[in-house]
Amino acid sequence: MPTATRSVSPSSTPVAECEPEWQYVPHPGASRVEDITAISRNAAMAVTTDTIYYWNGGGWDVMMHLTPSPVPTPNPPSLEYYSLKALSAYSATDVWAAGAHGDFGGNVFEYVMHWNGTEWSTVHQGQAPHEAPQGGTLRYLFDIEALGPGEAVAVGGSYFNGPPLILRCTPTGCANDTPPDNFGPYNGVSASSPNDIWVVGGSGVSLVAHFDGTTWQQVSTPDIGTLEAVVSIAPEDAWAGGTDGLLHWDGTSWSQYVGGPTPVY
Repeated sequence: MPTATRSVSPSSTPVAECEPEWQYVPHPGASRVEDITAISRNAAMAVTTDTIYYWNGGGWDVMMHLTPSPVPTPNPPSLEYYSLKALSAYSATDVWAAGAHGDFGGNVFEYVMHWNGTEWSTVHQGQAPHEAPQGGTLRYLFDIEALGPGEAVAVGGSYFNGPPLILRCTPTGCANDTPPDNFGPYNGVSASSPNDIWVVGGSGVSLVAHFDGTTWQQVSTPDIGTLEAVVSIAPEDAWAGGTDGLLHWDGTSWSQYVGGPTPVY
């Protein structure tokens, strides 16, 4: 965790604090880290494709590993697999993970897990992949946002320009919410409150939608291509980014940000 340091001049007169410094932390596993969420000043969780790790302030521990299992598909038997993509924490006892659960027969379904401070449990699985027609479904979740105690929203979509996905989740399950767009996917979600939620994505063009506490609405924006992530800071301050630039929301409209580093992943 970055820490601030204070410099003192020879006359012992305090001067301005230095900027926090980034510190290198060892990689938690062999696979690529897909997402990370801070739990407290000295604690965090990170997710790779099939493993969730816990940072204890000094190192990474394996919290949970999803093990593929054989499923009854003929000639030859298929393996179910997991592809976790996102983490979000409301507290140390209220953490969410989202991604997909599929088999090598060509089916993929959305998948959501929840941590209650004691154990991880499966909250939502669109369908057992081996129970669907082979190659019939390709649905993924790419991001999830904790909104409040026991409440989260997850977003994703279907491959081949299928409709986007929005799921409202509690520890007992998830339900589909109606997206305002007919194409997707949604790649990112962020909320400053349960009544101020932004989702972004697209397939070659910028796609942005907003939830105001009552309904989802598509919001027009400059087109900078597919948007990968969004951060909602306040109702009048949000940022969205993709491989071709940044957008900023000022409470009234989105505009393209022309300064600063790009791209954003």
